[in-house]
Amino acid sequence: MDAIAGVDFIEGDFTEESVFEELLNLIENRPVDLVISDIAPNLSGMTSVDLPRSIDLIELAMDFAKTWLRPGGHFVAKAFEGEGIDTLRQQIRMTYDKQVNIKPKASRGRSREIYLVGLGKK
Repeated sequence: MDAIAGVDFIEGDFTEESVFEELLNLIENRPVDLVISDIAPNLSGMTSVDLPRSIDLIELAMDFAKTWLRPGGHFVAKAFEGEGIDTLRQQIRMTYDKQVNIKPKASRGRSREIYLVGLGKK
C-alpha cells in the first residue's frame, strides 16, 4: 500500500500481542474518535468455519473500541451475513446510539459482505 500523508499504517495480525502493542503505542494510550475494522480471516470457503472466525475478529475489534473509543465515537466493522451476526448487531445497539448495516456498492450482489456500523458510543 502506498503511503498516505498524515496516516500511520500498521501491517500485521491484530491477534498478535506485538501488533496490538504497536497500535497502543501509536495512539499513545489516548481515546480515539473512530475504529474501523476491515479485518477478516483467511477464508476457507466453508461457512461453518469462516463465519465463527470472522465473528471472533469482530469481537476483538469491538473490545478494542469498548476500551479506546471515546464517548460519541463511531465503530465500523466488516462482517459476513450468517449465524451469529444478529448477536453482534444487538451488542452494537446496546453500546452505541444507532446501529446500521451498509452493503458496499463495490461488493458483489451475491457476496455476504456487509459493514456493521455503530454511531455515537454511549
